[in-house]
Amino acid sequence: MPVSRSALIASVVLLGCGNVIAADLPAPSAHTIEQASLPGQPYWSFTAGTYLWAASMSGNVGQFGLQPVSVEASFSDTLKHLDFGATLVAELRYGDYGLFNDFMYVKLSGESATPRGVVANSVSLDSSNIIYTAAGEYRLIDDAKGSLDLLAGARVWSVDTDISFHGGILDGQTFSEGDTWVDALAGVKGRLNLTPEFYLSGWAMAGGGSSDFMWDLWGGLGYQFSDKFSALIGYRASGVNYDNGKGFVFDVVQQGPMIGAAYRF
Repeated sequence: MPVSRSALIASVVLLGCGNVIAADLPAPSAHTIEQASLPGQPYWSFTAGTYLWAASMSGNVGQFGLQPVSVEASFSDTLKHLDFGATLVAELRYGDYGLFNDFMYVKLSGESATPRGVVANSVSLDSSNIIYTAAGEYRLIDDAKGSLDLLAGARVWSVDTDISFHGGILDGQTFSEGDTWVDALAGVKGRLNLTPEFYLSGWAMAGGGSSDFMWDLWGGLGYQFSDKFSALIGYRASGVNYDNGKGFVFDVVQQGPMIGAAYRF
């Protein structure tokens, strides 16, 4: 076959997995500066923020009918192909109840030359990836020492990949593949105040639905600059195992340091 199959698979794998950069932040309230409310006196609060997840990725990925291949990509590897990335988290709370949303968009692109240039001289790929999480929260503990929340909701994944051929027999031909799936999730998250400024934050979540299984763990140290602004740094690991039975496979674990900041209005 004139076109190197291994080179094509490598390109598809690298560019079809844009979730590496920053998968969704499942619990933005981990960044939220909370104030304990008096019994019988619930309050409204709204927090918005952003974050960066410098994650590496390992696992198995398959697209365009190709057999799944093993993937090992560092954050720096993915960063080389990043065109655009955006993250936004927002949480609305009233007393013990909360609603948060997390939106992540990543666009990657790249090009790989083919060995003989008969079918094509080069192959380029473009990948657009969206992860959106929405969940309700219920606060079990809220006092001067910290807080503990239960949460339940859903995560939507969407991946679209275009592969284009340049030169050779397939010059100008473009093929597209994508998939969208939804997973239910549930878990806990908490905050432990160490001093008036420093605090520990973390969560543990798991779920499934369209995928066989998904999980998400986070732990970090936060600093409260004021009653409205806070920032934190820590480590996050997340995994998902999805196979649509039609050649699209996304069975990966992503992990790495994460840093974020939020402002409470």
